[in-house]
Amino acid sequence: MAVEAEAELRHALASLRSGNPAGAEATCRQLRAAGVDGVGLRHVLGIALLEQQRPDEAASELQQALAFEPANPVVAYNLGNALAAGGRHAEAATAYRRALASQPAMLQARYNLGNALAACAAHADAISAFDQVLAAEPRFVEARNNRGRSRLAQGDQAGALADFEDVLALDPRHPAALANRGAALLAADRHGEALAAYRQALAMLPGHAEALHGLGLAHAASSQPRQAIEAFSAAIRQAPGFVEAWRQRANILRDAGDLPAAMADALQAIALRPEAAEGYNLRGTIHHEGLRYAEALADYDRAIGLEPASADAWCNRGNALYDLGRLHDARAALDHALALAPGHAEATSNLGMVLQDLGDFEAARAAYDDAIALRPGNPESWKRRATLHLLQGDFGRGWADFEASARLAPHDPFPGLPRWHGGDPQGLSLLAHEPSGIGDAIQFLRYLPGLIDRGARVTFTGAPRLFRLLASCDPRIAFIVQERVDPRVFDAQIDLWGLPRLLSPTVQAIPAPVPYLHAEPDRVAHWRRWLGEGRRIGIAWQGRPGRKIDAGRSIPLAAFAPLASLPGVELVSLQRNEGIEQLAHLPPAMQVRDPGPAFDAGADAFLDTAAMMMALDLVVTSDTAVAHLAGALGRPVWLALKQVPEWRWMLGRGDSPWYPGMRLFRQGEAGAWDPVFRAMRDAWLAGGNRADP
Repeated sequence: MAVEAEAELRHALASLRSGNPAGAEATCRQLRAAGVDGVGLRHVLGIALLEQQRPDEAASELQQALAFEPANPVVAYNLGNALAAGGRHAEAATAYRRALASQPAMLQARYNLGNALAACAAHADAISAFDQVLAAEPRFVEARNNRGRSRLAQGDQAGALADFEDVLALDPRHPAALANRGAALLAADRHGEALAAYRQALAMLPGHAEALHGLGLAHAASSQPRQAIEAFSAAIRQAPGFVEAWRQRANILRDAGDLPAAMADALQAIALRPEAAEGYNLRGTIHHEGLRYAEALADYDRAIGLEPASADAWCNRGNALYDLGRLHDARAALDHALALAPGHAEATSNLGMVLQDLGDFEAARAAYDDAIALRPGNPESWKRRATLHLLQGDFGRGWADFEASARLAPHDPFPGLPRWHGGDPQGLSLLAHEPSGIGDAIQFLRYLPGLIDRGARVTFTGAPRLFRLLASCDPRIAFIVQERVDPRVFDAQIDLWGLPRLLSPTVQAIPAPVPYLHAEPDRVAHWRRWLGEGRRIGIAWQGRPGRKIDAGRSIPLAAFAPLASLPGVELVSLQRNEGIEQLAHLPPAMQVRDPGPAFDAGADAFLDTAAMMMALDLVVTSDTAVAHLAGALGRPVWLALKQVPEWRWMLGRGDSPWYPGMRLFRQGEAGAWDPVFRAMRDAWLAGGNRADP
């Protein structure tokens, strides 16, 4: 290189060191235009471009520099920095290793190698790199902090917490370590301590966006959604480009049911980082919550396309496939998620759910056991294992697991009012409620008269449209709308769901005093006149499609055709709302009599349905509230069940201990309804409307 060119290059380097990277770039480009080239010029130009936040151009120049001098550790190191700045972390790791091959003692290169490996989710290798850095320089707080982050990503909460505590011992105001300490406590399900840690961080560093974000996570984990939203919103105000805060606020809004606001936040997160898989994964969960499973699956697939190693996206893909009824595909997706992240508690629990629906009960229970061991604080895994135990008739273990789930995520509409946990109810004023649905309210209402017989005063609160029907159970039960409840006048509250565990902990102890609901005589007379003479079967085929629990339970109306072909029998619709449109598209020769739009159109639910049932010879239904109503009225009812039904119908039996007048007809294989209804037709022809199996 000529003397003049060397002088110009020194001038470019001086510009760079004085904080003028644009000037350095201009000088280097003038030299290039003059035909000057070499490792020094390309190196200086690459650094100048990197300092102007043009990492891809910088990487190109530094690769050229390295071509001139392949063993130059400083050039390789700066190439790694440029690649890392451009998000090309795997290539950056290769560059840092090249630098270290020439100069093993280059501490900063080894530290940056650890960061690049962590960004690639190669946390075990990252920890090894940080270990070597800390062996050479134990007071390197950033290496210790980042090792803690990788340990946390590996599930080593104790090791991570130790690293963050060590950082804070060296630097008590280290902002990232203060926030990371809270994250480690949160990952260990030590929610109260995590909240305290984040508050401590914010007391030392008010307005610190990362600590506010962590505080939001801790509030969310503590079932405090309002406080979580406030914390995430504060983080966003402090740092509007904080993508993760937008994502987490979207998560809370989604879980609170505010899907439009959640979607707005998800779209903002995508706009901030369109190349990030997490945004599409999040948007998929919002579609999923809105029951738009196909759109959700498309978003999960897009996330996987951007980040094939995302166990979360594969887990969510499995969930979408499950809800689309593609069980074997769902299992494959969840198996893949667990191959990527063997300790993924949610994927493990979801795999159990899929295995249960596939009928592999032993494998399902093992998956639930593993999920609970991985994350004991997750109520959903306890609840799922409870349903499996109950399905198999093991009520002792089933109700115990359900109680554990309820403790972790209590339904507490009246805070401060204690729960009744059993014992002598004599003299107690009990407030009963049921959050799970109409069918559950009908099924478990049977327990309330027994409590009254033992000396309790019982009031039920719930959907007012049910009160008139449920009041037929026992005139001693009082009813009140939730808004008018004064908790001070009650001694305790009870979930109807919890009463079987307390009052009939075994299958043999289930009380079945049917009928325990009663239709109104005037309505019965009206519908008996409307029906006229002849034999009638009332049918209902669809639940509420907006509830995930309905998946696989509803039946196409056309599947009832074998019953329509019975000689001398008329089918009568008991279906209301969703599914009624199928009456307009019946197969040829199939007829179903419709009681019309006035049927159960009043403010009170099921009064006409109950009366109609009393005038029918038989009720045939899918697994909906209609089944429970017929059973509670003591009417003959045949229930069509999917291959693996809900827990209450158990396995391998044709009767139900809950309803003596009920007969169960089960699918032999998933989705196959035709054999079920042919069996019903044959049963009718063999013995009429007898309910015995």
